Amino acid sequence: MPPAARGHQQFTTGIIKEAVFQVLAGQLGDLSRFAFCDLCAGSGQMAFEAASLGFRPVFAFDVDQARIRHLRAESLRLGLKIEVGRRDFRRSGRILSENAPVVAYFDPPYSFWRDGAAGRELDTLLLATLVPHGDLQARDLVLVVQAREAYKPPDGLGLAVQQRRYRGQIVSFLGPDIGEQP
Repeated sequence: MPPAARGHQQFTTGIIKEAVFQVLAGQLGDLSRFAFCDLCAGSGQMAFEAASLGFRPVFAFDVDQARIRHLRAESLRLGLKIEVGRRDFRRSGRILSENAPVVAYFDPPYSFWRDGAAGRELDTLLLATLVPHGDLQARDLVLVVQAREAYKPPDGLGLAVQQRRYRGQIVSFLGPDIGEQP
């Protein structure tokens, strides 16, 4: 079990994890063509699953030093190649653009969604990542957002949205080729 996070915490349930990767496999096909970036890694289970499914490279970011140590130790124990780092998700634009095509997974602590802060911060990340980097186009990014409410990206980014409800959570899949369930 990972160390407790300071403040509020949440864990992605196994049902949601399985559903997310089933949708991605159905929509994207060969997952090894994509990098995977867990922007708020927490326990690391999404990054571990991504690495075991063939995403390359896989990144796991968190701001909590104890969790980062846990992520590094677990990736070694499991024999999975995961680049673990201390990074605030708002500073991930360059990593996303340099590793396209990429799937970015965003599931911050619930406290971060208060007053719409997470949505605004995610909008800023998307705009900062997609707009100034000519090398990263909307076609190179699939974003998965797990939250209590639906996430709608800023207009004009060329990202289609598919939303699913799992166990009281809404998982939003955003990407150019994200359509209805196959």
